[in-house]
Amino acid sequence: MRSIPITIPLLLAVLLSPPALAEPGPASGPAPGPCRPFASPAEALATVQAHLTRMGVSYGVDTSGDYPVVSFANQSTNATHLVRVVIDARRGLVYIFLNRYLALPNDDPARDAVLRELMKLNWSLNIGKFEWDPSDGEARFSYCFTTENGVGYEAFDAVVRTLLQTGDRMWPELSRVTEGSR
Repeated sequence: MRSIPITIPLLLAVLLSPPALAEPGPASGPAPGPCRPFASPAEALATVQAHLTRMGVSYGVDTSGDYPVVSFANQSTNATHLVRVVIDARRGLVYIFLNRYLALPNDDPARDAVLRELMKLNWSLNIGKFEWDPSDGEARFSYCFTTENGVGYEAFDAVVRTLLQTGDRMWPELSRVTEGSR
């Protein structure tokens, strides 16, 4: 996967700029364009596979569960991140996450402090959010979007790259905090 250079001033400008105001008036339905809802789970999977292929990503597919899962590893600057894409065509969702981003078990003495920091980071993020599973301590960095208008390549590419770049940028400090507590 090719890297896209992002400068700190550009990243700060994007993260700190106020959201654009919505245009006045009622919504008039789905955005125009070639995107449309998926006709089937197979079509949804084929679309995600086509996007990843276009991005130059080597991936694996697991269709043994309730939902197709596409996975790939990405060697970034600070870590290798395992990316999973879960496709729920029935509910019209695509869920992308950095799998096992952090381990934060219930008995970790720093758990509450780290979770508080993750929530602070969530507040400042435009794309991506941290989630924590108390059953096994997994913390993920994720993004979920609807597919009522399909999944366009540009949006998919932007979300995957943003998750990877943001997750990798925050990785050194977050991993130090969690590892330092053990």
